[in-house]
Formats: sequence, structure tokens, C-alpha cells
Amino acid sequence: MKVFISIAAFFLSLSIFSQSRMNISGTRLTIVPPFEKFTFSTYFPVIGEDYHYEISALEIPPSEHTIFSSQIDSVTYAKEGYAVVKQSKIIIDGFPMKIVRLRGGNTESYRILYGDSTFSAIITISFFTNKEPDLGEKLMNSVKSIKVDRINKINWSKHLVIVPPANNKFKLVEGSFYGRLLFTVEGKQTVSLWDESSIIVKQISRPENTSNEKIVAQFIPDLLLSEKGLELKKVIYDGTSSVDGKEVHQFIADCTIQGGKSIRFNVIGYLGDEYALFLQTTSTNENDMPEIDRFIKEMKLK
Repeated sequence: MKVFISIAAFFLSLSIFSQSRMNISGTRLTIVPPFEKFTFSTYFPVIGEDYHYEISALEIPPSEHTIFSSQIDSVTYAKEGYAVVKQSKIIIDGFPMKIVRLRGGNTESYRILYGDSTFSAIITISFFTNKEPDLGEKLMNSVKSIKVDRINKINWSKHLVIVPPANNKFKLVEGSFYGRLLFTVEGKQTVSLWDESSIIVKQISRPENTSNEKIVAQFIPDLLLSEKGLELKKVIYDGTSSVDGKEVHQFIADCTIQGGKSIRFNVIGYLGDEYALFLQTTSTNENDMPEIDRFIKEMKLK
């Protein structure tokens, strides 16, 4: 019996790895898709098929691995009211993979923490259970095909929805991750976003029934509440503007944080054909304001 299982496992592995492998956008992960028919975007780390299934992956700073380990856990999900089916742990491409399977109605999902203190990613599988009886197993087999590129860095020039100006002192910080694509002066790492001027690119899948103005309205409250003691002092501009010949919504305001330090926000909301963009900039000193203004003026929108 064990021999039969081993042979079956061998042929399953062989069939998975003989198929075409693809990169999950914005990550160093490659995967063999579970089916020939699937959709993906250059700008978002998701593959799937509408009303069928979705596999998403998000690299996170390895320093946050321990934090997410306590969140992606059967005990935590049970306390939050989720129906936990099973929790397990396996090794894929040399890294541990912690898997929690959840169920709710005719949908199921796998919440997965992958990696360790040197590399970390969060993977989510979502699917409808009434589509195929063994769909979850097929999707999980696809995730088990994942490999990590240990050599190359993420090519953000391909996955960013903007083209940054070539000659600007604000550079992409090495090690930036999807969801927090950070530009600082000469690309230096920052301890706090409130200590130094910065530019953050937030790009999301194109939502329905929205607009440039609504994108700004959606993210501004989170920005203003992101630091204790942050106080809005003066709105300088709140209206339509132009970037790369395209109409955007721009919001510029002066704020103070605890201790009386002044910060200027200059944010952009733009609804593209495939994405929504919220460009968040903060100037902690007046000398950086012209360079941030020039960054916004000269950047290109894809």
C-alpha cells in the first residue's frame, strides 16, 4: 500500500512540475497554475478564474513573520468565529508552510504563512465548494508546486503602475513589498515614515463604482489616523489635477504631529483601466517639497 501511495505521489509531482511555471506578480514566487484557464495581472499578485477560485500571494518583511504566525493560526481564527477545518504544516522548497483551512457556507479558503526569518509570504486560496468536489485539493497541489527565487530581486519596474522619474532624488527602497512600495531620498531605509520625507505607492485592483475623488476619500482617513496626535491644520488644495496628461484627484494639506512637527501631505488618486492608484507623499522638511512636486509632475501612469 505504501509503495502504491509513493508511486502515485511521484506521478502527481511529475505532472505538476512538467507544466508551465509562472511568476506571481510582485513576488519571488513561481507556481504551476492549477488549470490551463486562469487570469492574472502584471500589477497584482493574484491568479484565478472568476467565480471559481483565486490564489493570492504577498511577500512580507521577514521581521514580521512572528507577528503573522500568531494571526494565521487555528486558535486565532476559531476565536474570531471562523469554522476551522484543519491546521497543518509542511515543507515546500526548503521553507515551512503553515496551513489553516477554513469553511463558511459554500466557500472554503486556505490561509497560509510561508517562510521563516529569512523569507516570508502570505498565501491565500479561496474557492467555491459547489464547483468541484476535489477543487481544494487541486488548488493546494498547485501551491505545493511553489518555488522561491533566491537569486533575483523583484522587478518592480514591471509591476509598478507608475514609471518614476529617472532623475529624482526619491528612489525605490530596496526590499519594498507590494502594499508598501516606498520611495525615500536616495532609497534609504527609514525607521519611521514621520521622521523623513517619503512617497508610498498603493495600487489595488480596479474597483467598481468609484472615481479619482472617491479613491482619495477612501484612503485619506486611514492616513490621517495612522499616527497618534496627527492633526490636520490646513487644506491647501482639494480638487482635479493632471498627471502625465491624465486627470487625477489631488489633495494637499499641512498637518502636525505630537511635538508640533509639521508635515505636508500631497496625495493623488487615479482610476486606471486595470487598477486604482493612491500615491501618498509626506514632506517632513521644506527642502523636499519641490522634489516631491517634481516626482508627481514627471511620473508616468501606465
